[in-house]
Order: sequence, then structure tokens, then C-alpha cells
Amino acid sequence: MVIPRPGARIRSTLAATFVVAVALAIGAIGVVWILRASLTQTVRASAEQRATDVATTVAAEGSARDAIVVGNPGERSVVQVLDSHGAVLVSSPEIDGEPALTSARPQAGSVQVTTQSVPVSDQEPFVVVSRGVHSPTGDAIVVVAQSLATVTTSVNTVARLLAFGFPVVLLVVAWSVYYVVGKTLRPVEEIRRRVASIGATDLDMRVPVPAADDEVGRLALTMNSMLDRLQDSQATQRRFVADASHELRSPLAAIRATVEVGLEHPGSQPWHDAAPAVLAETDRLSTLVDDLLLLARSDEIESPQDHHDVDLDDIMMIEADRLGRLGHLDVSVDVAPARVAGDRHQLERLVRNLCDNAARYATSSVALSVGITGTWAVLVVQDDGPGVPVADRDRIFDRFVRLDPARDRLSGGAGLGLAIVLEVARAHGGTAAVEDSASGARFVVRIRAKGA
Repeated sequence: MVIPRPGARIRSTLAATFVVAVALAIGAIGVVWILRASLTQTVRASAEQRATDVATTVAAEGSARDAIVVGNPGERSVVQVLDSHGAVLVSSPEIDGEPALTSARPQAGSVQVTTQSVPVSDQEPFVVVSRGVHSPTGDAIVVVAQSLATVTTSVNTVARLLAFGFPVVLLVVAWSVYYVVGKTLRPVEEIRRRVASIGATDLDMRVPVPAADDEVGRLALTMNSMLDRLQDSQATQRRFVADASHELRSPLAAIRATVEVGLEHPGSQPWHDAAPAVLAETDRLSTLVDDLLLLARSDEIESPQDHHDVDLDDIMMIEADRLGRLGHLDVSVDVAPARVAGDRHQLERLVRNLCDNAARYATSSVALSVGITGTWAVLVVQDDGPGVPVADRDRIFDRFVRLDPARDRLSGGAGLGLAIVLEVARAHGGTAAVEDSASGARFVVRIRAKGA
């Protein structure tokens, strides 16, 4: 059984809680350690100060009984004064009769500090300060032992408070993160629900865009932009299907009419007279189907697997020779070596469509040229016909567009030739456009030159 992975809200809460828990644990350990060190240092300083006070009395009077008995109020400490051999001379009442508290024997003027237990209590540690001193009766050693019980009590109290507050803080952090992340992801959930409700017939719907300009807002804008593209693509596809159906209907209707007349009136028209018309419509239908198939498979044009080195100047010379054999056009050619990486068959279709378009509208002449400009191979086809109005220079590359609706389909084509030119140019990383010219129409295609 596959265990479902927790959602982003749960993962974020767990991650944040874990990080805070680690940070709190480190902080708590640090606080306890610093507190213990600080309090221990305070006790040590107090013991050293008392040892200094007793040592001063011993150095001056040779006896420190009064100072030992008085002690420091509120502090649990004991004092001994030893001779240079370690024998106890004077001690606090709590340890009267006890041997020396420490084996340390510092020289006069020096101090030794240890932490150990003393006979007063074996259950708690003491800071033991030993200070050597000169006295009128000889060298002596002042020993002060001060309890660390207050340190332990204070540290334990703080540790218990931290242990109690630790889970409380974690619960507050977990709830806060869970709430904030949930509130942050709420617009994402609204976007998901809206997208889930959008079907093929609801592409005009859009997801809600949050007011904040953040990642979620940009996600919503991106989703709406995607829906815009899908809606445009669907509309284009529907227009394509409708236009294709309309274009296919004409040759099919012509073929059907010819066949029906021949069947209904066998003697009205010999078959050998009707066959050329049927064949012409069949050729037109075949060309139209090929063009439609090419446009429908435009994504495959962009595949680089069939791209090879192609010389555009060679293709242009072949097309120039074909146009010249038509006999009614003056064809001028200006070509220079221009090699690109691409699909030769598609590039030949591009050049032929441009040349056929120029021949269709030219009055008497067509000018063809190919060359390299910077990093681009530039192909130009210009005729001396009526030209293309500026307002129609972009629209002319759309599918099934005829600038002159009155033209018959046989002379004007299906309106797919220039659409194929643009598709092939774009598939090869290039552009196709109509540019200004002194007369006629000037079509310019730019494709990245080989090695550029």
C-alpha cells in the first residue's frame, strides 16, 4: 500500500516546527550553560573575597577566629586556617574537629581553587579556595569552602521552566505556521478549483487573481495567460476546420456535378471532354489536402531531426528557371551563396509558394535574390504587381486569407501558400514579412545562416 505523501501545508508546518525545536533546544542548552557558569563564577568570586578578608586578618593579627565565626549572611560557607604543614589552627563551628578540607598547599600570596564535597554535606559540591598568607606566627593557609547549592537550585528551576515552555512554544509555532500557510495557499486552492471546473466549452472562464503581487498572483496571471492561449488556439482550430471544410467543398462539388451530369445525360458530353475538368479539380483537391496536412503537422516541421545543410541559392536558381519557362514573365536573379540548416523539402515549398504568389500577381517581371546579411540568410521575392496594402501585410500570412474575395479560386488558390511560408520560416527560427518597395509586393524571408 502506498502511503500518501503529506501536503505542502503539513510539510511546511513540520519543517518550521522542527527548525524552531532545534533552535530552542540549542538556545535552552546555551542559556542553562551560561547561567550555570555565571552563577558558579559569582560563588567563586564570593569565596575568593571571603578568603582574602580572612587572610588579611590573619596577616595582621595572626588569628582570624572572629572573622571565621561571623561569616557572610545568606551564604553557606565554612572556613579553616591551616599552618604550613596542614594542621588545622582555626575552623568554622560546622566543621570543628574535622581535618583539613583540602590537600592544596599554596605558597604565600598565591591561590588555588577546586570544586569538591566537604564534611558539611556530601550531597552537594563546594567551591574550595585556598590562599597562602604570611602571619606574625608563621606562614598559614586560609581555606574557604562555599556551597554551590544555590547554583544548582537556580539552574534546575530555569531548566524546568524551559522544559515547560518548550512544548508550549512549539505548539504555538506549529499552529501559527499551519494557519499562515493555509491562508497563503487558499488562493492556490481557489485557482485549482476554478481550473478543475473549466472544460473544453468553458475556455472563456478565468481564475481569480489575488490582490497581492506575489508568487501566487503571478501564478494566477500565468494560468489566465495560458487559458487565453488555449482559447485562441481553440478558436483558430475551429476556424481552420471550418475554412478547410469550405475549401474542400468546392472541388468536391465540381467533381460531383460533372459526374452527375454524365450519369443523368450520358450523351450530353463525351467523357473525354469532362475528364480534364474532373482531373483539374482532383489536382486542386490533392494540393489543398497536402497544404492542410502540412499546416496541421506544423509542430513536426520544428523537429530538428531532419535538418541538414541546405543551399538556398541552389533552390532559388531552380525556381527561377521554372518561372522563366512560363514564358510570360521577365525573371531577374541575384544570388550569392547562402547555406542554412533545415528541412530541404520544406524550404523548397517556402520558395515555390513565394514564387507562385509573385507569378500570380506580377504584371511583367519578378525579381529574385538570396544573400547573407550579418548572421541571416535573406531571401527576397519581388513582383511588379499591385502590391499589398500596409494594413493587410500581417493578415496576408493568415490561413485562407484572400485580399480580393472576388477572385476565383482557380487563379487565387486556397489562401494557404503564404501561411505555409510563415510556418516554415518560423520552424527554422526565421521570419517572413512584406516590406516597403517602390512598386509591387516585396516578400522577405530571413533564416539564421549556417554557422552564425
